[in-house]
Amino acid sequence: MEIEVCLKPQFMDAGAAGAMHELNLAGEAEISAARTARIYSFSGDIPRARLGEIAGKLLCDPVTESWGFSPYLLPEKGWKRVEVRFKNSVTDPAGESVEEALAGKLPPGCRVRCADVYLFKTAAGAQKLERAVLDTLANELVCAVKVI
Repeated sequence: MEIEVCLKPQFMDAGAAGAMHELNLAGEAEISAARTARIYSFSGDIPRARLGEIAGKLLCDPVTESWGFSPYLLPEKGWKRVEVRFKNSVTDPAGESVEEALAGKLPPGCRVRCADVYLFKTAAGAQKLERAVLDTLANELVCAVKVI
């Protein structure tokens, strides 16, 4: 099961601004707006209510962020959703840190993997956007990119 955490719309999303700048600087995909979110992917048998409690109290700052079960940050017309995840064979230090922070709150054997979500307002096609993200925001050797 996956949880997504993102900034509330009234707050400036510096990560989105940086990603938009990088993509536009590279000239491969013209981006006119962007938003970001973080995915926390939990393996193991965790009741949905328990996972919601963890998300609302521990993974999200309720003043500046909102959360939901994935997919939460959904693209509107003219927007594309891009997910950047570490490949399964690659260590995920952020996921390991979350596991450590939640020690005792997760069932034994539960693993956490983290990923980034970007929403981009662009006319670029999915293949062109994927290539642009791989060239600027993700390392193709360790990351998988999925455009939705």
